[in-house]
Parts: sequence; C-alpha cells; structure tokens
Amino acid sequence: MIVYRIAQNPNQNRAGVADFVIWNEDEIKFVETKRVRESVRESQKAWIAWMHENDVPNEIVQLKAV
Repeated sequence: MIVYRIAQNPNQNRAGVADFVIWNEDEIKFVETKRVRESVRESQKAWIAWMHENDVPNEIVQLKAV
C-alpha cells in the first residue's frame, strides 16, 4: 500500500514518509520521530492521515536528549 501511494504521485508523496518502520513476527508500525521543539510538517500530516484512514499502524515519538 505504501509503495502504491508513492507510485501514484512520486513528486508529492515521497516526502513525509515515516522515519522508521519497525516490525516483529506479529505486527508492523511506521514511526515518525520529532525532537522536543520540532513540529510535524504538512507532508507528514498528510501521510499520518492517510495511514489512519487505511488502518496502517503509526506513531509519533518525541525524542529528548539525555
């Protein structure tokens, strides 16, 4: 599904894809990472909305320095 969406409009849809894809034997999840003062870009919001509409597990994780 993800590759198909990119292929439909590569110039627009390749930006904003999640930073990481994590998986194990039972599940897969797309993860977007953000630093403390960083915000989600419009292209990322579009991907997140599309994932929600298509029941694609995804998450935004906020990172902070230790």
